Amino acid sequence: MNWKFWKKPNRKMVKRPRLYRMSRSVMDWGLLAIKIVATVVLTVGLYDFFVLSDYFKIKHVSVQGEMEHADSETILKVAQVKTGENIFGTNLYGIAQNVRKIPWINHVQVRRQLPSALVIRVDEHKPFAVVATAGSANELSYYLMSEEGVLFKRIENVDTALPLISGFEKEKLKKFPTYYRKYLNEVFSFLKKYQTMGETQFELKQIHFDETMGITSFLWSREHQQFVKVYFGLNPDEKKISLWNRMTHTMKDENVFYSRVDLHVKGKAFARL
Repeated sequence: MNWKFWKKPNRKMVKRPRLYRMSRSVMDWGLLAIKIVATVVLTVGLYDFFVLSDYFKIKHVSVQGEMEHADSETILKVAQVKTGENIFGTNLYGIAQNVRKIPWINHVQVRRQLPSALVIRVDEHKPFAVVATAGSANELSYYLMSEEGVLFKRIENVDTALPLISGFEKEKLKKFPTYYRKYLNEVFSFLKKYQTMGETQFELKQIHFDETMGITSFLWSREHQQFVKVYFGLNPDEKKISLWNRMTHTMKDENVFYSRVDLHVKGKAFARL
């Protein structure tokens, strides 16, 4: 069989006149210039509308959230929002930082409500305990601790309805914020566990911490109207709290009252009448 091959003729190139090519080049540059001018005009128009227009100037600022200690008037004063300022040029982060200067404020969210309003939403710290810190001359300073373990406000009068945490030094908390703070976190964790698992007939009034002895609790018996001193030791876990709960049942069943209980030895309990 004989094979035959052939080549397809090339397309003919049409040569345009030089004047035609020049006119096309001028048209392309003209269209590009028109696009640039249109973009600039549109940008300036949008800038005038969104930035310079009175339509987007701040006219109203509202405060939302459940507040027991802070008030809207104080928050608005500290926030330093300038009414009449453009809403898009307002620094929302700066406003939130200003509001956080109020000790009772925990979380802050600032958002725009177009076209001309700002909304500041706040959540307050919820007091969980009072922490007493000793100074250089053994003078005591009291701070409120939140449910998140944050020392958020210094107070003068101690709230007796909250558990008191003692045994900490102010200078050590400042000088060793990580190392020394872990002990306070340990007490905070224990208090959380006890309020979840502990017997309600014994109210936890005070926790004293010592770096050697660990945690000592002072529990108020509603039935006997007196305190029982319980040594929980270092790093007390749920098992020690459960052991204490069993002892409270024994005290009730046998109609006895222990003035001191030592639980620092794992799995064992020592009691004194």
